[in-house]
Amino acid sequence: MEQAVAAFHLAASFKPQNPERPHNLGLAFLQTGDGQGAVAEFQAAIRLRSEDSGYIGNLGAAYLQIADFDSAMAEFLKALKLSPQDATLHYNLGLALKLKDKLPEAIIEFRKASEL
Repeated sequence: MEQAVAAFHLAASFKPQNPERPHNLGLAFLQTGDGQGAVAEFQAAIRLRSEDSGYIGNLGAAYLQIADFDSAMAEFLKALKLSPQDATLHYNLGLALKLKDKLPEAIIEFRKASEL
């Protein structure tokens, strides 16, 4: 994974305005358990492509990883405004709600996810 991170950093020097570079680096950080690094990279990707529900949802997932459930919920809600039929976003919002002990709201989101 360290080689992948190094490759993404090298790619940044060729196309610094390409949002895929920080997004992919964020995914690599997320997979290695570096939630803080993932948050920073997903935020950078969103600055370059602010209306991408996938980027925003991944930022929410990074916040989940570092147990910042309020921020995770906020990001999932932003992403759902852009992609209201995304089952994964509804599921992840449900997970964040469950972790905040908001079980009735979590169940609603889990049901929405299962219906999509």
